[in-house]
Amino acid sequence: MSSLDVERAAVAALAAFDHMTTSRLRALLTGRNASEAFAIAAGDTAAPPRLCSEFARYSGLADAWRRSAAVRSVEQMGEWCASLGVGVVLEGDPEFPAVLRHDPRRPAVLFVQGELAGALEQRRVGVVGTRNPTRRGIDTATQFGRSFAAAGVSVVSGLALGIDAAAHRGALSIDDAAPLAVVANGHDDPYPRRNRALWH
Repeated sequence: MSSLDVERAAVAALAAFDHMTTSRLRALLTGRNASEAFAIAAGDTAAPPRLCSEFARYSGLADAWRRSAAVRSVEQMGEWCASLGVGVVLEGDPEFPAVLRHDPRRPAVLFVQGELAGALEQRRVGVVGTRNPTRRGIDTATQFGRSFAAAGVSVVSGLALGIDAAAHRGALSIDDAAPLAVVANGHDDPYPRRNRALWH
């Protein structure tokens, strides 16, 4: 297989299932390893009562997961993550961010590119704003990003168009800056596409 172990690859596969949510993924992984969770979601093993209730509430969920398992194998997802240089960080891992450990809504898994520890160990500031800023707004966000990075503060945003991207560009103009992007879509498909170069 790839450089990802089976457990991490199984979590990556589960996270990619249609209609998977953070709470459903957490429920699947609670009290069992990822391979067991994958077997349950794929329909190869009987679902526990809590998941049976979820299937009853959401008609078609069990079928959607079975279809997902058929096209997103554990091995394929492990190879996909490895080919993109994406690390899979689980809650029990030492590198799982301490700032998230006690968050009641923490994710069960983080998909990471780059150095996670460096960006989270130093001071951080969230910079988010409109996707349609004025020229002055872009200039101001760029300057903020540059100033924060020069002071050793990590800029954190969703890497969206507008203010988010401007702050990141400003931060990246400083050597050894460690901006952090928290994105909602896959690492293989940067969004918005206009920010593809900024992602890289």
